[in-house]
Amino acid sequence: MSVLERLRLGPMRVSGKAMELALDRAREVRGLGAGAVDAGRVPAARMTGSARTGLARYGLTSKAPTPKRLEVTRQTATLLATVRHLETATVDDVLDLLHALMATKLLAKAERMGNDAKPCPSCARSRRRSPQRSTC
Repeated sequence: MSVLERLRLGPMRVSGKAMELALDRAREVRGLGAGAVDAGRVPAARMTGSARTGLARYGLTSKAPTPKRLEVTRQTATLLATVRHLETATVDDVLDLLHALMATKLLAKAERMGNDAKPCPSCARSRRRSPQRSTC
């Protein structure tokens, strides 16, 4: 598997290990330094654009050997656009995974623990007296 193929693949599971791998992937893509390159003169539509014109889309959908066959300037532009897109995509993947972890692992566990917890005696007495006003 090429480096480009590996960086394109997002997390497959919702787990702490997957979060660690997703953070490593985001750190690695960020470390390539594509965000530091000034691409202000290139229109955004050209960087991401449609399937026919988007440099990033071409780099993301083609197999790793394909960009090697391009002219050097086109190859450089395609790889730059691809890595710049991957910078945002990897952070999005990390945030999506964090959201899924929070919802499935932490909040569900807290809810289960809350359902298993026994109410304190004074709360139980006040709930019997007035169920509408109980705060526990």
